[in-house]
Amino acid sequence: MSPAEGPILIERARCFDGTKVLPERVDIYLDGGRIAWVGSGSAAPDARRIKAGDRLVMPGLIDTHVHLESPAVPDRTGYVVRTPEPLMAFYAAYNARLTLEAGFTTLRNMGSNASVALRNAIDRNLIEGPRILTGGVVDMTGGHFDLFRPLIYPRQPEDTADGEASVRQAVRRHVRAGVDFIKIATTGGIASEGDDSDWVTYSETEIAAICDEAHNLKRHVACHAQGTAGIKRALGADIDTLEHGTFMDAEGLQMLLRSRAILMPTLSFFHGVVTRGRALNLPAHWQEKCGPAYEAAKATVRMARAAGVRIAYGTDSAGRHAPHGDNAVELALMVELGYTPEQMLVAATSDAAAAIGLGAETGRIAPGLSADVLLINGDPLTDIALLQDKSCIEQIILRGRVAVDRT
Repeated sequence: MSPAEGPILIERARCFDGTKVLPERVDIYLDGGRIAWVGSGSAAPDARRIKAGDRLVMPGLIDTHVHLESPAVPDRTGYVVRTPEPLMAFYAAYNARLTLEAGFTTLRNMGSNASVALRNAIDRNLIEGPRILTGGVVDMTGGHFDLFRPLIYPRQPEDTADGEASVRQAVRRHVRAGVDFIKIATTGGIASEGDDSDWVTYSETEIAAICDEAHNLKRHVACHAQGTAGIKRALGADIDTLEHGTFMDAEGLQMLLRSRAILMPTLSFFHGVVTRGRALNLPAHWQEKCGPAYEAAKATVRMARAAGVRIAYGTDSAGRHAPHGDNAVELALMVELGYTPEQMLVAATSDAAAAIGLGAETGRIAPGLSADVLLINGDPLTDIALLQDKSCIEQIILRGRVAVDRT
């Protein structure tokens, strides 16, 4: 993105700092792309001054589970098989901008080499976009990700990995390509065709090898797991984040509580398919699988909340059913299931940053952290749904630069 535009002083702010609402109004000084101080201190005479007024100042939102390469097109399969990777990078850039304009300044993308290029372009100031962590997928033959593509679609040897030696090599290959984390699946899924959510994919030995290799190379492991047995297989390994956790049972919940894994429920995907699948003419197998899955996912969220499970914010935004730029829908869905607005803002800021290894970089309004700041017209702590209205997100400051200004 573009370099920081110069020092900014936000004056007399009512501030949610990523963990709590501060008891008194504060000044917040941004300089060199960082938060220099909060409270009081010296400011450059030429600093841009922004009067907070009645607006809430808070950290930029974080979505830990998006698919930036997936656009809102009717023929998703046709897009997958006909779109070259360089063009996917342009789709990903477009979707990243839509998400930034919704107040999300950091994204973890469950993507491909196309998003490695996008992340690098943003980091090198070639284009403006949110901070991106991008993943490399390790999948078995006939696994969840492999079955996104038609059976007759030609495979390359590196598309899948089977056996301990092969999965270790796949992790190494992804790290060499520049990914920030590794994504795997221990179950089938909804969007994949020909499988079921209760399939158990990858052996315990293979999962252990993936986690070992990834952690050796300082990469975390995100694991798609929907079916009950596959959730337990994932939690029996050394995964870092559990994506979905749809058909969780009591035993799985206890395993989750004992593990270091953090849950990303991703209700937006299920909600979109169930409520709009027929109108959007989504694939029949999506609609057939998704009804029971959505009810199970909501039950998992209720159990997780009651048990005090650690969660972080993730939507599975990927297309017409869960559009990029509508990422804030998940906040309201989670509040409907018992979380407070403040708990969800924590989940979408400081807890999300910590979950993906960026707790020392972003997610809070605190000195030394990246100047990723929102100024909200209204109070999402009492009405979380207002964050779905982009006009309420009046200013979006990204690494010290006002990237969106709706004032």
